[in-house]
Order: sequence, then structure tokens, then C-alpha cells
Amino acid sequence: FRGNRNRNSIVFHRLRRPVAARFVRFYPLSYHGHMSMRVELYGRRYVRRPRPQPSGISNGRLPNKYITASSEWDRFHAAWLARLHRKKKGRYVGAWNQYLQVNFRRAKKVMAVATQGRQDLNQWVTRYYLSYSLDGLHYTKYSLRGRVKVFRGNNNRNTVRRQYLRPAIRAVSVRFHPVSWRSHISMRVELYG
Repeated sequence: FRGNRNRNSIVFHRLRRPVAARFVRFYPLSYHGHMSMRVELYGRRYVRRPRPQPSGISNGRLPNKYITASSEWDRFHAAWLARLHRKKKGRYVGAWNQYLQVNFRRAKKVMAVATQGRQDLNQWVTRYYLSYSLDGLHYTKYSLRGRVKVFRGNNNRNTVRRQYLRPAIRAVSVRFHPVSWRSHISMRVELYG
């Protein structure tokens, strides 16, 4: 960088790419008289973006009664079985419905969602959209620039597909609405916030 030509003028340099640092060291390469300099650094405090944390669906912290659906095939295909990474246990296999609903009991920031297909058969949701509510009665479809955002779902049983919500949403309840699927509507989910 080029430095000063006199003792009072200010020379400003903008970095092409910002850097994150705790310390910045200046190395004078040439000087006039004695090595002397006054400096200022411009920027902002570096804040690491928080990594979205699971909401408690996949690990069971969220009780079964808070995962519901518009309909269920039978008790062996109940909505509460739609937990991400869940494996088949006995006749209980997973949920498939026109929407799958997760209720947090209180407002929560949701930054990302993740989906999987049915673990034991070739069934998965290939495209879906989300809706969310702060009161559990009135739902808003997740939209970008005035259009409902349709997310790409899965293309196999077990690969986790994570989708980040930008902007994030604040919700008490979130619904997954399948748009297209392979064979049957089957999905396992997690929400991150």
C-alpha cells in the first residue's frame, strides 16, 4: 500500500476483500525521517453467523403430540413418525399426508429445514412448499419476492436435503405441503433455528 507524503494528510485504502481478524499488523517498507504512523481500521465487529440448531424433532425432544398432519393412513403411518433419521421399528414406518405439521408450543426462529424419504421403501417427496403460523390458526405460505417458494425435495430414501430459509421465519407452527412425490407422500423432517 502507498503511505503518506506528509505528516497530516490521510491516505485511505479499501481492501478488495474484507478480512476477519483479532489483530492487524502494519509492516513499514519505506519511511521519511523516522518510522511513525497513526492508523485507523474501518469495519465492523465480526459476528460468526450462528449455525442453525435442530429444533428437537429428530432427537425426540419435541413430543409426538406436536407433530400432526391433515390425515394419516393408520396408526402405523402416523405423523409423529416423520422424524428425520427415524428408522422403521415394527409396523410403524412414517408419515405421509397432504401436509405435515410441526408445532413448537411457542414462537421460534426457523432458519432451515431438512427432509428425507421413507426409510424402508422407495417413497419420498420431490417438491414441497412451507406455510407457517404464529397462532396455529392463520397460516402464511413461505414466499420470496411475492411468489410461493417451492423447495426441491429428495431423490432417494435416506439422503438428507437441507434448505436454508432466507429470510428466516418466526413461527409457532410450520407445515410441509407436498407438491410432487415418488410413489407415495412420505417424508421425515427436521427444522433448525
